[in-house]
Amino acid sequence: MAAGSPASAARRGVQPQQQGPPKFLINPRVAAPTPQKTYAGAGYVNSGILFAPGTPGNPPASYALTFTKRGTYTYTCVVHDALGMRGTIVVK
Repeated sequence: MAAGSPASAARRGVQPQQQGPPKFLINPRVAAPTPQKTYAGAGYVNSGILFAPGTPGNPPASYALTFTKRGTYTYTCVVHDALGMRGTIVVK
């Protein structure tokens, strides 16, 4: 399958449109933040999709999470994962 095929694009989270920009395909589980405000290193925690301040409808523009244990934690941006947007947080 070619890298630019519709099936390949769908796997990357975008859907080509006849007109206009591509449509983002986002799993609803990652669109909203999880209720946890602390993290001890186990389980799933998610900031949800964040938007620029002033976006109409007042969607979330920031997220805070307190790490309760020392360690190295990795994270992935689910919107930009195909671009390799990942990071590491070190708590000392």
